[in-house]
Amino acid sequence: MKFSNKNHELHNTSLIMVSKTLISISMYLMCIIVFAQNKAQKDKLSFHSFSITPIEVFFNEFSGGVAITGDLSYAVNKNIFTFSATTGSEIAFFGRATSYNQLNILYGREFKLKKWLFVDTHAGIGLFFRNDSRNTKLIPIGIPLVTKLRFKTGDKFSIGFKFQANINSIDNIYSVGLLLQWNYL
Repeated sequence: MKFSNKNHELHNTSLIMVSKTLISISMYLMCIIVFAQNKAQKDKLSFHSFSITPIEVFFNEFSGGVAITGDLSYAVNKNIFTFSATTGSEIAFFGRATSYNQLNILYGREFKLKKWLFVDTHAGIGLFFRNDSRNTKLIPIGIPLVTKLRFKTGDKFSIGFKFQANINSIDNIYSVGLLLQWNYL
């Protein structure tokens, strides 16, 4: 089936609207669940951490660029559920650069190797938005894989490295960056 350019744009616009609506509803419901929990019960959902990767370098099969990621994590016992958003762009001196955005929901675990050394692993599902140099917007489903190597510097703060991959049908992205994480549990 071949779509005309106008039909293709309408299809992409409707996918973006549905995606934004679903993500907004999910975030709203998660906030309600988090604030409605009784902190005395250990098996309830509670806020785990906030992290940002302000300096992140990504690459794919043909190019690379810079990105920034923000994560909000919630925990139930030892299970960690994370909402992650990433935006990145190629560095182009002439012409237009390809950019991408990711919105992911991840499940993971935290492993304590030493009192000050942690490894977090996450896998999930998400949306991968890509704008290429021809302004073509492509939105496939992606499978994000994340590993964090964290050095705990205090009771509430960790610094380390974040390794991330997004496997999708358009453009597999791999990245590494400086991780800053504030821990609440």
